[in-house]
Amino acid sequence: MKKQSLSLFLFAAAFLSGLIRYYLGYIFPSKWTLVVLNYLGVFLLVFLVKGYFSRKGYGKKAVKVMSLGFLGALTTLASPLLDMTLALQKGQWQDFILSLGVHLLGGLVLAYLSWCLLEKTGGK
Repeated sequence: MKKQSLSLFLFAAAFLSGLIRYYLGYIFPSKWTLVVLNYLGVFLLVFLVKGYFSRKGYGKKAVKVMSLGFLGALTTLASPLLDMTLALQKGQWQDFILSLGVHLLGGLVLAYLSWCLLEKTGGK
């Protein structure tokens, strides 16, 4: 796969995932939609990329398309970080701490649980 075609596949995967993210956010207009999508992306990133793809012998470029392209566009910390920054600027410490815990710590916990599931199913 040449560099230009890799870029095209990365773009296409990110575009598709961005559309999915946008329409799910449009259909279910809630901050929790963003949380669920981020958690889903974290889980899939660890489980698929670290486990399934390596077990099946997928190439590095296919893994890049899935991880950087599709899952990278599905998950983002830009919106939660903006919310946290705005909460700090307004002095809303409780909102900041809640958002920090839900997005960052929750994502780390979900990544760990996904890793544990991989270990249990022999996905190393």
